Amino acid sequence: MPKSLSMLATVISLKPQGENNSSVCLLTQTEGILYATLYGGHKSRLKGLVSPWNTGEVWLSQDAKSGFYKISDFSVKKYHLTFRDSLAKYYASSLAAELALYTKCAGNAKEFWALFNGFIDGLDFCTEDSQCKTGLVRFLWRFLSLSGVQPDATECACCSKKFLEQNTEEVPSDGNKVPSGGNKVPSDGNTVWNRERNTGGITYGAPGENDQRKNEVEDRKNGAEFLVTENQFFCGDCKKIDEKTLFFLNRTAMSYLSAIQNLSPKEARTWPVTEEALSQIEDLLFYLIENVAGKKLKTLSTGRTFL
Repeated sequence: MPKSLSMLATVISLKPQGENNSSVCLLTQTEGILYATLYGGHKSRLKGLVSPWNTGEVWLSQDAKSGFYKISDFSVKKYHLTFRDSLAKYYASSLAAELALYTKCAGNAKEFWALFNGFIDGLDFCTEDSQCKTGLVRFLWRFLSLSGVQPDATECACCSKKFLEQNTEEVPSDGNKVPSGGNKVPSDGNTVWNRERNTGGITYGAPGENDQRKNEVEDRKNGAEFLVTENQFFCGDCKKIDEKTLFFLNRTAMSYLSAIQNLSPKEARTWPVTEEALSQIEDLLFYLIENVAGKKLKTLSTGRTFL
């Protein structure tokens, strides 16, 4: 007699199976990745519901002899319709799904489910590609933590120099956050807070070329080298001369990773990061997740431009 069960699930993909049926890949909250057969032609009610990125409660029937699953019903709670109109959202979610497949949900179906669905729900609200990119970075960094291979971005592995403290923020009387020890460019990119060394006060004015050069030098000086052989970050003062470095992350990049690692998701979302720092972080993360997956990821090969 077939065994019936229900669980929360997100539809990852569908492939034709015979003339009218489909093989459905599901990411479930309790079992991780499951494959089930969806019976019926294009006019079937379930064909319209069982669609990629739809999330809800699925009812399955499992054959007692073969162990194969059949989808009996699906109650959709979230549709994520914006993924159809954005290549950035499509490829970001596809990369997350590919990691679920190749790593078996990092060995923890329940926690991966929460991480994955929080990520795709957030993607659905993104209005710009840049928001998708930063959201993907936060997801991948937390995925490495779930996988047990996340390097410590809080401090130098040798001298314990704190990376996050290099970009800590103070709040002036008007409520705007200002990084201590550096300048922060607001979202409009036209103005910048400058710290006065003698008085300790803060002035509001246009950035000059000297300020920009100084920030670039400081950003690189206070960055970190990632040593692949040790899976650790080392500050510029502690880098081993005989070690070959594949990845360098500037101060802003290290501060951003440290913020994701140590602050709440709400605080991490608002932490500043530049395009240069984001590019450095992406190069490192894409390298690390392919190591975890144990193979080249198709999404990175075909959609790297959009990530």
